[in-house]
Amino acid sequence: MPVTEKREEMSLKIKLAKTAGFCFGVDRAMNMMDKLVSQKEKVATLGPIIHNPQVIENLKNNGVSIIENPEEAADILCSAAPELDKELVVASQKYLADQYQ
Repeated sequence: MPVTEKREEMSLKIKLAKTAGFCFGVDRAMNMMDKLVSQKEKVATLGPIIHNPQVIENLKNNGVSIIENPEEAADILCSAAPELDKELVVASQKYLADQYQ
């Protein structure tokens, strides 16, 4: 006896959001970096600021460095994560204090 499959027709609805974009913190950081880069400042982020390879590549092409340690920052270190800001400030202040004593 042959095996037969019975397929039921399914309808799939796809809904698109009216808008898309960055969260508030990333949007704020991106705007800051755009402004700083246009002013020829040396800007870095501690790790990738967003999990989007195209955006990261664009930042790199515009001169933004993606670094792993605050000590690697040339002039300005940007962060989109408020919980990291205090840690970054403390680490950066310690690094600067050690460098200029």
